[in-house]
Amino acid sequence: MPRPARLLHTALLLALLAPAGCGWLGAAIYFFRPPVTTKAEFRFKGKVAIVIEAVRSHEESPLFSQALYDAFCENLTAAKAAIDAVPLEKFQRLRQDNPDFASWGIQRIGHALGADQVLYIRLARLQFQEFPGAPLIEPRVAASVIVVGVSAPADKPRLWPEAIEGRELSLSRQTRDAADPRALDEEATKMGREFAHIIARFFHDYDSEEPLKKER
Repeated sequence: MPRPARLLHTALLLALLAPAGCGWLGAAIYFFRPPVTTKAEFRFKGKVAIVIEAVRSHEESPLFSQALYDAFCENLTAAKAAIDAVPLEKFQRLRQDNPDFASWGIQRIGHALGADQVLYIRLARLQFQEFPGAPLIEPRVAASVIVVGVSAPADKPRLWPEAIEGRELSLSRQTRDAADPRALDEEATKMGREFAHIIARFFHDYDSEEPLKKER
């Protein structure tokens, strides 16, 4: 409903409820009050590389990373804060084509990808099972997130957040049976998307009372 029409309807409803007493009127005022908007902590500028790396190489999950990348971009687009993101495949090829990639700094990676800024997501932990072949899937992820300016001074490359360790985030999803051979792939995709919903909120305005999206 357009905002002017919504305000008119609200005013009429409040007028009708006024004779019913303060309790009903107070509840109506609370329910129909304007949304409280939480502003973005950071807004991207220029071309952005989204770099997702696991601390432990055996925890790398292409499905998780692609789902995170896709959902992150979708969230910002839906919130009218779309970014010009470097395709994730370009980063993956860069890493595969350079044997010394592990020694590269974030600014060097961003420069090689033609980016102005880098959203760097460092996965401290990415676990789906306690051990390979375990009967249960127990999805967990913990990561630190920072934004680096590719052309920023080398001694002060971080644009967001102020904390040196970055913004530390985590997510655990419900345990499920691993009997279905598709379960692991499904969970990698769902957790990647759900984690993206958490990260994206720092980069666009949103209604403070709107719950985070869950992947069922």
